Amino acid sequence: MIVLLSASGFAQPYRSYFGNEYTKWSVLSEVCDAIYTIECASRPDATIVIDGVTYYKLALIEMWPDTWSINVNDSYFDRYFLASNHYLREDQTTGRLYLRTSSDTEEVIVSDMSLEVGDSIRLYDDMSHRMWWCIVYNNDIPYAVVDSVYYADGLKHIHTSAKFEAVGGGYPNLEFIEGLGSNLTPTLNYYCYTESVMWGMYNNILCYENETYWQHYLLDDFDTCYVELTGINDIKQAEIKVYPSPAEKYIYVDSDSWNKSDIIITNILGQVVKDISFEGTRTSIDVADLKSGIYFVKSGDSVVKFVKL
Repeated sequence: MIVLLSASGFAQPYRSYFGNEYTKWSVLSEVCDAIYTIECASRPDATIVIDGVTYYKLALIEMWPDTWSINVNDSYFDRYFLASNHYLREDQTTGRLYLRTSSDTEEVIVSDMSLEVGDSIRLYDDMSHRMWWCIVYNNDIPYAVVDSVYYADGLKHIHTSAKFEAVGGGYPNLEFIEGLGSNLTPTLNYYCYTESVMWGMYNNILCYENETYWQHYLLDDFDTCYVELTGINDIKQAEIKVYPSPAEKYIYVDSDSWNKSDIIITNILGQVVKDISFEGTRTSIDVADLKSGIYFVKSGDSVVKFVKL
């Protein structure tokens, strides 16, 4: 078994990661510059027994506007649970959430409430097989350290030194949250490695929900659990260049030829955050006041994405 090093568990059970009727984690996903919601869902009628142990099947569902309002228990989603080959179980005594796949003989612990300050967390097996694809490693050290434990809204939080590359930009620290999991996917981005060719990059949890509880993770950046943004592949090829990306204070916009038009910068939700008159072949734009995240620069028919740190 792949284990996160931890101290002894508590006598009192932790809050369950699973609801009685359903559980879902709405996750921000990016594939080929298209950004939308992937729903990681479980429900009591979708289980599997392996080696005498019962697991919840974890379904991955691409969510689009015509399915946003459909409950995860609806028969419409049955095919996703039937096709699932990733499974979760929990131990409420230690607050651990375990992941296993149909091809694995071992479990991976993807959330652990028994961790204490100073405990180490194993991140991957070796340098060639990083289990958690989007984790950022300092000097390629294959572990992280718990640097603080705190409570918020009555739930225990385990804060670690590991950082991950967020779809919306920036590098937040990895946390485990009681009854919710991590602030990555419920599989701690194990999917991001094993399914990266098929699914691309998805990691930021927008919302956690069951029949009695709802938790919004990215309230500062999003006001919804479901995001749909068409990729720039559907837009004419850019005639402008935008750099650097990621950017911290300024971006530069270069045009192939003399250009006289407005430069419009929008956020991931399509909201205009800057509107600047531009004449010439190059200009600089102050973006220091923008929040960390993904933005799009539009000039005429050209659209280019950049990331603000």
